[in-house]
Amino acid sequence: VTLHTLIVKIIEEAQVDGTLAPELDVQSASNAIYTIIRGLNDHAALAPTAEYHATVQALKLLIEGRFFRGAAASKKRRAQSR
Repeated sequence: VTLHTLIVKIIEEAQVDGTLAPELDVQSASNAIYTIIRGLNDHAALAPTAEYHATVQALKLLIEGRFFRGAAASKKRRAQSR
């Protein structure tokens, strides 16, 4: 089993149980995650330890939806202005 295949299976489970955002398809979501993992792996090989850990922390914030301050409020304002 390849890493990409494993990711696809996890994303398919998320789609079945309704936790995958409805606007995402399995292939696009799994490709995005796979690309992040591959990039992080490449970064780990080249970056100093502290930089790598800072990057991982930034990715955690991105995944949690906390990367951009006030993003939810901005989204709400954009929706209201339409």
